[in-house]
Amino acid sequence: MISRQKITIGYQEGIDISHHQEDIDWNQLTPSNSNKAFIIAKATEGKTYQDPKFIQNYKNICTAGFQPGAYHFLRFGSSSAKDQMSNFISQIQAAQQLTEQIKWCNNNPIIALDVEERNGSDYSLVSSVVEESVGYLKEINITPFIYTRQNFWDQHVQTTPDIVKRCPLWIARYRSTPPSSNELPNGWQEWTIWQYSSEGSVPGVQGKVDLNKMQCNI
Repeated sequence: MISRQKITIGYQEGIDISHHQEDIDWNQLTPSNSNKAFIIAKATEGKTYQDPKFIQNYKNICTAGFQPGAYHFLRFGSSSAKDQMSNFISQIQAAQQLTEQIKWCNNNPIIALDVEERNGSDYSLVSSVVEESVGYLKEINITPFIYTRQNFWDQHVQTTPDIVKRCPLWIARYRSTPPSSNELPNGWQEWTIWQYSSEGSVPGVQGKVDLNKMQCNI
């Protein structure tokens, strides 16, 4: 008889940051002080915008011992998927070159596409821009997380493209209980990261930060 070991699902805690967090005290923001395991930093937005804190944030995330991450805020209508991913990839590569001596840091970064509202967007392009963006990242062996909300995604994407369905889901739903399967955007049966609050606080950061849980096997 073949024994089957039961897999227990646990959670790792993390935060996401951008230049809005301003000057972070990285002597205070450590995994042990914060009880967080990962930090995802905003890298880029649209065709040209590059978060002025990203490169230094990414380096500090690695140096402090967190699992690092980077996300791109997608725009719909003002710039092509190709131009946006060129911007994003250039920043990812710059950050990884800066941290190449920290080998573990570049082995498993969390790379994400942020899909949500922005004034002036052409939401009829959500499906095609996300699909094309995933395709460009896959060409360099990156499978991105898709960050979104169910009501936004389902309103603007009737059928999730196959290449996007295969991306892990980072869902925003602010409450204390995890999203159930019927609360996920169409195309996904499970979530991998859940952003559960925008009102968190951690040592070394003034003001509020987004709080996240990532599923893991324990």
